[in-house]
Amino acid sequence: MRFETVTFNNDRTMPSIGLGVYKARGDEAVKAIKVALDTGYRLIDTAAIYGNEAEVGQAIQESDVGREDIFLTTKIWMPDYQDPVTALNTSLKKLKTDYVDLYLLHWPNPKQFDRTIKAYQTLEKAVKEGKIRSLGVSNFTQIQLDELQKHVKLTPVLNQIEVHPYFSQKEMLKVNNEREIITQAWSPIGGMVERSDGSELNVLKDKTIMQISEKYDRTPVQVMLRWHMQNGCSAIPKSVTPERIRSNFDVFNFHLEDEDMALMDSLNKDLRAGPHPDQFNG
Repeated sequence: MRFETVTFNNDRTMPSIGLGVYKARGDEAVKAIKVALDTGYRLIDTAAIYGNEAEVGQAIQESDVGREDIFLTTKIWMPDYQDPVTALNTSLKKLKTDYVDLYLLHWPNPKQFDRTIKAYQTLEKAVKEGKIRSLGVSNFTQIQLDELQKHVKLTPVLNQIEVHPYFSQKEMLKVNNEREIITQAWSPIGGMVERSDGSELNVLKDKTIMQISEKYDRTPVQVMLRWHMQNGCSAIPKSVTPERIRSNFDVFNFHLEDEDMALMDSLNKDLRAGPHPDQFNG
């Protein structure tokens, strides 16, 4: 089986492409995860707030792939920063496992950042206990990483942030790289993003991306995922459609030329699809 990996600052490795299960529910979620595992995915990304950790656990148990061969990520939601031990144990129970490969603080909670720091400090103990293999964060800015790292022992292994061709976050990628923190892209395909005038742009229909996809005889999504990987990022595209799940994983047997990577980089418009971390409070 062929797939690429990224290496954390604690020397553990993670597959570069995974299945995100945001909004996946019930039997549809179970089936999607089993299709992904049968296809070759070994990274599954969920979160407590997604409400589908139980389905993820069920799918893994019903799969022919052993738990030890699966990289499982989940995230703690902000209100649970008050009691991260209970939140972690609840997630482990739903996931039907005694450890997660990666546990993320889902958002920095800027108005109560002291609580964010305390939650991370508590979860560092869970790393020592073996309930968490690697500890990271999601949606943290440079300032928030600076403040967190003043008070904790373990540098986050990963920062999961919004990244796509219309919001390439080059500066944030540089910040993460300088700290040996892997960048993982949520919303790696972008989809519909809104401009300041209220109009919307569809990344999937970008003419440049479509031209590059034709050049390589690949889908626009495959080109975008390849762009992420060649920029050193992990990506977790979400889908419950078997054909798309399989297609999104078929990105390991081609390589974008430098000129096409530059073209992809030039598409940045600094357009977020999601909220700004400094303004999001759940």
